[in-house]
Amino acid sequence: MTEEPDDAKAAAKLSFLPAEVRPFVVSPWSRFYLKHDARATTLPAVKCPLFVAWFEGDLLVPPERNFAVVASHFGADPRVVACVMPGVDHFLRPSPPAPAEPGKPWRRETIAPPLLERFVGWTTAALGVVPSAAPPEAPPAAPK
Repeated sequence: MTEEPDDAKAAAKLSFLPAEVRPFVVSPWSRFYLKHDARATTLPAVKCPLFVAWFEGDLLVPPERNFAVVASHFGADPRVVACVMPGVDHFLRPSPPAPAEPGKPWRRETIAPPLLERFVGWTTAALGVVPSAAPPEAPPAAPK
């Protein structure tokens, strides 16, 4: 599919897919995505601290698929953290979601707290920032 320059011919080779899906599969973005090899282009260009996380509950991008590639490329580079976060889904939320309490509306965190804590810890260490224990003070009220 990626070698066929004509979209219609490439789509015809995908007759096993529903007709409404074929244009998306042969789109320029999909073709680029399928051909792209980060090992040859993107990873060698990284020269800054890097936090790469995969999520155990991710059903769209399973960690087994890419973790080894990144970990082997960067090896023991102290500026790079590559990790698999347990209990987090593709959308960075806790996985599985906590059940709603009877009689209360269902609420789900936007970002899984363990992921947020790990990322904030890595960021502060990578930037050499010492987090303040106290919340910032409110600015003084504007004069009237």
